[in-house]
Amino acid sequence: MKSLVVFLSLFVAVLGVSQADDLDLKKYPQPEKGYTRQVIILPKLEKEEAHKVQLLIGKKAMVDSANMARMMGEIKEETLKGWGFPMYKFESDGRIIQTRRGGGKMEERFVDALHDYLIRYNSKLPIVVYVPEGFLVKYRVWSIGDEEIYAKEVNE
Repeated sequence: MKSLVVFLSLFVAVLGVSQADDLDLKKYPQPEKGYTRQVIILPKLEKEEAHKVQLLIGKKAMVDSANMARMMGEIKEETLKGWGFPMYKFESDGRIIQTRRGGGKMEERFVDALHDYLIRYNSKLPIVVYVPEGFLVKYRVWSIGDEEIYAKEVNE
């Protein structure tokens, strides 16, 4: 199973780069000041209706290794005017909440927002996400039965 996950991850990375060159993002607005636009290109799957995409948005931060940490923030779905395509905006002031167990060491790790945002898998449209500068967009693809197919960071 691990080799399938690795193969799919590499396949997505290669496919994402080639399709991104052909993608017309001109219809999507430029990011507001202080934001960046992240684009996810999904590969075509045989049964797309049996899959969901989980957006994981956050940033790298120094946190205590013994504690669970989450970023405060909210994802808002918006519609591209004139086209009807969905796009997403993540708003956050960067605050991180943590449990308060003692004894851990400070370490840098990815801290994602406190949400489980699932969207429909659709390889015909890009997933366009606007996030504050310094934030990262990662995603996981899930199939029926909650088996993770692959996970990827948009900025890779």
